[in-house]
Amino acid sequence: MRDVDIFPWLAEKRRPTKEERFRSSTIVADRLCGAVADPIVRNAQEKRQLALIEDYLTERGYKKIAPPTATPITQMEPALSLSG
Repeated sequence: MRDVDIFPWLAEKRRPTKEERFRSSTIVADRLCGAVADPIVRNAQEKRQLALIEDYLTERGYKKIAPPTATPITQMEPALSLSG
C-alpha cells in the first residue's frame, strides 16, 4: 500500500529527495524486520512456556504421552488419576 506519510512524493508526483528516500527506506526496513522477528520471538516464548508447563506437570507425576492418532483428543482416557 502506498502510505503518503512515508512516501510523500508519490501524492505530489515528484521525485523524492535524498533525505525522503533515506527516511522511507529506514521505515520500510524497520517494518520488515519487525514482521520477520515477531514470529521468531513468539515461537521462542511459546517453547519456553511449554517447557515450564511440562516441568510443572512432570514434577506432579504426570507423564507426557503422544495422543492416539485415531482418537480425538477430547475422547482420550486419562493416563494418571490423582486422588484427593
